[in-house]
Amino acid sequence: MLELHHLCLVGSIAPWADAVPLEPVETLDLGGEAWTLARGPNLYLAGQPQTAMVGRRPVNAAGIAHLCVQARAGDQLVSALEQADATFLSPPTALGTGFRYAYGHDASGRLFEVETAPFLPDSPAVWFGHVALVSPDAERLAGYYADFLGGELIAGGRFRDNRRIDTVAGLKGVEVAVWWVRAGGFALEFWRYDAPPAPVVESARWYAHIGIETDDLDAALRGRECSARSEGRDGRQAMLRDPAGNAIVLIELAAAARDRGVSALSGRDVLARVAAARAAS
Repeated sequence: MLELHHLCLVGSIAPWADAVPLEPVETLDLGGEAWTLARGPNLYLAGQPQTAMVGRRPVNAAGIAHLCVQARAGDQLVSALEQADATFLSPPTALGTGFRYAYGHDASGRLFEVETAPFLPDSPAVWFGHVALVSPDAERLAGYYADFLGGELIAGGRFRDNRRIDTVAGLKGVEVAVWWVRAGGFALEFWRYDAPPAPVVESARWYAHIGIETDDLDAALRGRECSARSEGRDGRQAMLRDPAGNAIVLIELAAAARDRGVSALSGRDVLARVAAARAAS
């Protein structure tokens, strides 16, 4: 078993807890740096200390780029995020897919995306749609994660000369290509920005790592190079890097800690329900 367990945010989870139904859970002791942990419907969020404010993450910079939040009541979600001091690059904008999209930054400068559509489920009220990564070699990176997770790789096409995309991204002359990987109850999204030129930033200043749960850490690491391993009361972990240099933390939970594992997420089926509702709309 290899499934997306959490996304680790640099800084406090509090801005998200004010807008998204998150349940605080006991911190995991895996022998390394402790994270605060909160359970969403289909993904955990972890938080690690932030030592200084770092500004706003650029939309098109390489690295772990953004977290997508989906809701049928999108205007209510936008309002709740704004009340938690988030700012948006544009109002939710239709791009001809049935969804409306908006990028924003939370109070810590982390980039996020809101997606909303009338065909989305009523329950849960809010959930996570995907984690997005940006890379100049996004197709190769998507293939790596599809192979790693045993997921489905989907090519989404290339887009340019679209003023609505420029509006959503807050950029001019956007040229992009996109791929997705669906694995278990979650999804990853991969963008290659061909234009405009992307600024070079240290992406881990906003999102520290992607957390993947496995039931056999040794098997998951076979043939892969890891930079660190540790073990604690709640299980074991290992850190490795994807081909683009983004941090991945593999975790194997002890039996007593599986109430903080993927199997304890109440909304693991929500993205499957979203896909079915979209196909039927």
